[in-house]
Amino acid sequence: MQNKAYQDQFEMAENEKLLKDIKRLGDAAKRTAGWSDQTEKSKFGSDVPDRGFVGHKAAKMMKRAKVIEKRRDKALEDKKKLLKNLEVAEPLELIQEPALSQPYIAFDIESLAYGEMLVLEDLRFQIEATQRYAITGRNGSGKSTLLKAVLKQYDPTLLEEDVSNLMTSGRIKIARDLVISYVSQDTSFLEGSFKAYAEANQIELHLLRSMLTKLDFSAVLFDKELQQLSEGQKKKVLLAASICQRAHLYIWDEPLNFVDLLSRVQLEDMIITYEPTMLFIEHDPHFVDRIATHVIELD
Repeated sequence: MQNKAYQDQFEMAENEKLLKDIKRLGDAAKRTAGWSDQTEKSKFGSDVPDRGFVGHKAAKMMKRAKVIEKRRDKALEDKKKLLKNLEVAEPLELIQEPALSQPYIAFDIESLAYGEMLVLEDLRFQIEATQRYAITGRNGSGKSTLLKAVLKQYDPTLLEEDVSNLMTSGRIKIARDLVISYVSQDTSFLEGSFKAYAEANQIELHLLRSMLTKLDFSAVLFDKELQQLSEGQKKKVLLAASICQRAHLYIWDEPLNFVDLLSRVQLEDMIITYEPTMLFIEHDPHFVDRIATHVIELD
C-alpha cells in the first residue's frame, strides 16, 4: 500500500506537469497559427513590397505551429499512458435486507463433530445486526466447521459438499426469516457461463457484470466459461454474487484468497461504509483489525 501510494503521488505530480505542458503548447500553437494567419493576410495589402517573402514567412510560421501541435499531441498521448497506470478503484455498493430486531444467530454449542471425531466444544455467543464476527484460530481448530454447521441448519444446498456426518450437540438458533449470503472457501465447483451462474443464483446478469467490472474484470473475461478463470477471478465471482444478493447476514469463508490489493481495499471500504452483519473467517490480520467488531479465537 505504501509503495502504491508513493507511485500514485509521483504519477499525479507527473500528470500535473503534463497538463501544464499541454496547456502551454496549446496556447503556443494557437499564437503561432494566429501570427501565421495575420502575416498571410498582410501580403494582400496595396503597400506590400514583396508578397513572396511575406507568404514564405507565413508558411514558415504555420510549419512551426504544426511542430508545436505535434509536441502537444505527444504530451497528450503520454498523459493517457500515465493515467492508465494510476489505478483508482471504483467504490462497491451493497444493498441489504432491512435489519431484524432479534439476534440473527444464537450459538449454544456443547460440541461439533464429524462422526466420532470431535472438532470443537463449548462455544456460546450471538450475532446481532451490524455486528461482524471474525472467527480465527489455527488450521483444524474448527473455523469452517462452525460455518458449515450454520449452513447445514439454514440451507445445506448452499454447501458444495456432503455434511450429513456433521453432528451438533447443543443448539444453533437461527432467526426466523433470516436471509444468508454465503461465500465458500472453495471455488472449484464454478463452471458454465456467467449467464447460467447468475440465473442459478437469482441475480440479475447486468448487476453481476457491473460489480465484477468494478472489481477490475475486463470485458473479454465475460466470454469465458467460469472454469477457465484464474483462482482470484473465481473468488471475485463469488464475492460479487454475494454483494449482489440482498441479505441480512453475510457468511464469508476466507474471502481474500488470491484477491489483489486494490480489490481488498474496495471490499474493506464497502464493509465500513454499509456496516453489514457478518460472520467470516480470514487470515489477513489487517482485514480482521479493520473490519471485525468482535473476534472469536478457536483453540
